[in-house]
Amino acid sequence: MGESVIHIPWWKRFWSYFSDVLIEHQVSEFQDDLYLLLSKGRYQLCTDDAIYSYDDKYENFTGLFDQLRLDRLPGKKVLILGMGLASIPYILEYKLALNHFKYDCVEIDEAVVSLASKYSLPRLQSQVNTIIADAEQYVNYCNQQYDMICVDIFHGTDIPLEFQSHDFLSALSDICSHQGLIVINRLAFTNEDQQASQRYFDQVFSSKYSDASLIPVKGNYMLINDSRYL
Repeated sequence: MGESVIHIPWWKRFWSYFSDVLIEHQVSEFQDDLYLLLSKGRYQLCTDDAIYSYDDKYENFTGLFDQLRLDRLPGKKVLILGMGLASIPYILEYKLALNHFKYDCVEIDEAVVSLASKYSLPRLQSQVNTIIADAEQYVNYCNQQYDMICVDIFHGTDIPLEFQSHDFLSALSDICSHQGLIVINRLAFTNEDQQASQRYFDQVFSSKYSDASLIPVKGNYMLINDSRYL
């Protein structure tokens, strides 16, 4: 990746299995506070009320990918909307030994991109291209096709309304390859979260994709556009 991997002292890694260790704190224009922690030997990016990334313990995507037939993807181009610390490439590369994918990662927050570039991207062998942009604008003006699109966009614990619309799904479909995979991460931790996510699936997502599936994973509902991947 052109940058060397930052080595954390062994004692900090050891201590992180007993208590989280703060590695870096940043303030951005989109979040009041961003904390990069070492937790159980892994990098964790979080705010005061949400976890945005957690290496291979970002279990919503780890649990989902364990259930999917990713060998059925029509190609190797992947778009990630909401990069965090690049947990999705990390999971695919380190947990599933899939390092042939080429990623475009769209992230609006420069502070997040800075942390990912410093701590996470140098650990990856995969080709990762980071794009600092608004995800809605990116998909509306993108002229590329992707074989898998992963949407992991939150502001705190909320998904902005523009990323829950029919228009946004149509824009995703326009840049998704024929028989490609679209994945959307939604919260399902509380009863309110579950009801809102189920309602979105029933009224919006499945009305766009007739063969869609909702997969409960670790306090999240993971939505996919094509059950052929299960």
